[in-house]
Amino acid sequence: MPRYLLALLAVLMPTTASALSCIPPDPVGLFQQAYQAAEPYMVVYGSFDGTRMDALRPGYPGGYNENALPHQDISGLVFTGKALTRRGFTHRFRKPVTLRLSCIGPWCTGLPGGENMLAFLEVLPGGFLLDINACGGMAVSGVDQAGLRRVVTCHQGGPCVETPFD
Repeated sequence: MPRYLLALLAVLMPTTASALSCIPPDPVGLFQQAYQAAEPYMVVYGSFDGTRMDALRPGYPGGYNENALPHQDISGLVFTGKALTRRGFTHRFRKPVTLRLSCIGPWCTGLPGGENMLAFLEVLPGGFLLDINACGGMAVSGVDQAGLRRVVTCHQGGPCVETPFD
């Protein structure tokens, strides 16, 4: 095929995606990302208390604003669950966490639901920060017991096996 035709095709091809396509993050992949980060992280499994989350829905004063680009920090939320220790998710955890809702280009995340999630909290002086973006960020919901066991095994120094996306 002549080079001119290839150049013409390249010019005519769309240059931006029309939709955001995210591969669900693997729990072990997120663990390794947090482990290798310069900032310290704490791994927890649980959920945000629903009472405060309901008050943050759009339309409430001080609530979630999807137009707050590139991100919006929401403080005063309480995360309840278990923190990761050498023996697994065994340490009770109930602490305030600042939630950073971030956008990727024009795509923004919404508030997480009340379901359990595996969250990687950045440890800050005086608190914790959870960064969630349109592709998940540092949290993943729907993790089954096998996924949690893989994270524990990796944390204990065993193999860090990521599950390929289907």
